[in-house]
Amino acid sequence: VSRGAYGRWDWRGDPADCERMRALLFDPGQAEVAAGIRRRPEDVAGWPELNRMLTPIGLEGEARALYDEVWTEFRREMALAPQGDNPRGALAATLRLRQKSSLLRVPGTVELAKELLDNGHQVAISVAFIETLEALATAPDDAGGIARIHGRMPAAERERERLRFQRGEARVCLFTVEEGISLHQG
Repeated sequence: VSRGAYGRWDWRGDPADCERMRALLFDPGQAEVAAGIRRRPEDVAGWPELNRMLTPIGLEGEARALYDEVWTEFRREMALAPQGDNPRGALAATLRLRQKSSLLRVPGTVELAKELLDNGHQVAISVAFIETLEALATAPDDAGGIARIHGRMPAAERERERLRFQRGEARVCLFTVEEGISLHQG
């Protein structure tokens, strides 16, 4: 095991080791009882298959110019070679760049959410940063309520917000949780 690009852990051993571990964790035929449980929504009675719509947002005009400016500043501060070599300290700078890029996408995300709401859908928006969640939450709320779920909230409040969205009391849910919660509309 070693650190790869951007601090990600990489396995450089025998690829069969990963398959053996996956089988031990999740295949009941390999062991008396599987050590891990993995359930997808479609495995739970009556739940539809999870459908995620990933929508890239192109930056135009002022937003594109601002992004280019930030990117140029980032490359200059990191003294990156034209080939794109990443120096050791690039992880923190990459995180800052992701935060800035995330904030630049707020107007486009709000526009897409409004379009989906106009078409009768509830909208769940996953974000990586609390600042982006806060920026999205300040958008005009003519949708009938915005539920917010993030790690700074007590567990009971997160569950209350999740249920508000699921019951349709809030038509929009902004969350930082990557997996492990049910946000099915209705």
